Amino acid sequence: MDEHGRLASLNRCLVGQIDFAQARPQEALTAFEETVRARPGPAVRAAAHIGAGRALAALGRHGAARAAFQSALADMAEMPGPPRRTLAQLRQTIVDLSDERTAEGDFSNALLYFASAGETDKIASETGPGSANREPPRTQINEADPLAWSNLELAASFARFDEARLASLLWSAIQAYDRVGRADDLRRALDRFVEGRSAHTNLPPAMLRLGEVCEADGDSDAALRWYKRVLDEYPLLGEAERARVNSARVLASFGPQYYPQAEQLLVDLLTDGRITPEARAYREALRTLSEILCEEGRYGEAIARLEDYVTLYPTGPDHASGLFLLANVERRSSYALRDHAPENASPAVLAESRARFQRAAELFGALLRELPDADEPDDDAGFVAQLALLYRADCLFEFNEPDTLHAALTAYRSVAARYERQPAALTAYVQIANIHLRLGNVAQAGCELERAGLLLRRIPDEAFARSHSGNRTDWERFLVAARSSELFRNASVAVR
Repeated sequence: MDEHGRLASLNRCLVGQIDFAQARPQEALTAFEETVRARPGPAVRAAAHIGAGRALAALGRHGAARAAFQSALADMAEMPGPPRRTLAQLRQTIVDLSDERTAEGDFSNALLYFASAGETDKIASETGPGSANREPPRTQINEADPLAWSNLELAASFARFDEARLASLLWSAIQAYDRVGRADDLRRALDRFVEGRSAHTNLPPAMLRLGEVCEADGDSDAALRWYKRVLDEYPLLGEAERARVNSARVLASFGPQYYPQAEQLLVDLLTDGRITPEARAYREALRTLSEILCEEGRYGEAIARLEDYVTLYPTGPDHASGLFLLANVERRSSYALRDHAPENASPAVLAESRARFQRAAELFGALLRELPDADEPDDDAGFVAQLALLYRADCLFEFNEPDTLHAALTAYRSVAARYERQPAALTAYVQIANIHLRLGNVAQAGCELERAGLLLRRIPDEAFARSHSGNRTDWERFLVAARSSELFRNASVAVR
C-alpha cells in the first residue's frame, strides 16, 4: 500500500468503486476526484481516473469521460513497470462503454470510445522496458467532427478480426459522412464496406450509394458498374428500382445514342406491376423518361407523361418540378413547331404553336403562384422561379400582338427589378428594348440598352460565375454591338 500511495487515497478510491457499484455515479465521481486531489502514486491515480471516466459516462458526460481515460493513459506513462493490467482494465472499460452507446443508438460516442480503445491497444504494443518515461500518444478527437477518418482507421484496425463490429463501425461512419457531405471520406468508407462482403444486410444500399457517389464524382463508368451489380445481385429489392433509374440517367448523359437503352430501362420499371406511383423510384423514373423524350424532340409523348406526373403528384416540390418541366416542354415544342415548319405548313401548325405558347405561359404563371418569393436564385427553388419568370415573359413576347407585348413588357420589368444584381436582369432589359422596337419606340429601346449598360457595372463578378448567360466581357461586347447596329433603324429585327 505504501508503495502506491497513502492509505487514505486507497480508501477514497475504494469508496468510489463501492458507490459506483451501488448505482450512485455522482457520489462515486466525487470520491474519485478526491482521490486524484490527494496526489497518490500513478497506479492509484490511473485507477481513480478510470473510475471517474466510468462515473462521468454514467452521468452522460461522455467528452469528460474520455478526457479522464486520457489522464489515466498519462498516469500509466509514470508507472515504473509495464502497465499491462491497468491497460487491460482501461481497454475493457472503454469497450463496454462503446457497446452500451451502440445499443442506445448513440453511434458518434460509440465510435469515439472505440477509437480510444484502439489507442490503448496501440500503447500496449509499444510498452516495454525503458518506456517508463514515455509520453503516451493522445488520440486527437474533434468533438465537432467525431468521425474523423484517422480515428475511424484506428478503430477499424482494432476491430479487423471482429467482422460484426467492423461492419457496424464502418456503416455508422458511412451514415455520418453522408449526413455532413464529406464525399471523399464517404466513398472511401463505402469501398471498405463492400470489399469482401457478400451477405451483409446493408450491402445492397451500400453498393447503390457507392454508385451514386461515383456518379456525383463524374466517374460514370464506375457508377454504372455498381448499379449493374445491384440489378444483377438484388433484382427484387427496392435498391434495384433506384439502380435502374440511376442507370438510365447516367446512360442518357452519354448522349443521344444511349437514349433508347435508357428509355427501355425506365419503361420496364414503370410497367412493372410490383412498383406503384407512391414509390420514389416510380416518381423519378417518370420524370427522367419525360426529360429524355423531350431531348429526343418527342414533345407530344413528353407532354403526356408530364401531365400524368402533375396529376399523380398534386402538391409539394414534386408538383412544382413537374409543372416547370411540363411548361418548358410546351415552350420548347412551340419554338420547334414554329421554327422548323415547312414553308407550305398549314395554318393549323402555326395555330398549334401559338396554343402551346399560351399553355406554357399559363403553366409558368401557375408555377410562380406556388413558389415562394426568392430574389436571389441561390437554391433550386429560386433558380426555377427566375427561369419561370423569364420563360413566361418569352411566351407572351412570341405572340407579337400589342396586348401580349405590353404584358410581356410588364413581366420583363418584374424580372429586371427582382433580379437587378443578376445577369437575368440584363436579359430582361434586352427583351424590353426588343419590345419597344416592335412597338415602334426606337428611342425608348435605346434608353433601355443604356440602362442595361449601367446595370452591368453593378452586377458582382460572382453572379456571372453562377450564371450560364456569358461573362461580363461578353455582355459588354454585345451591348456595344447592339447600340451601334442597325437595330434602331429596323424595328423588325429582334435583339437576342
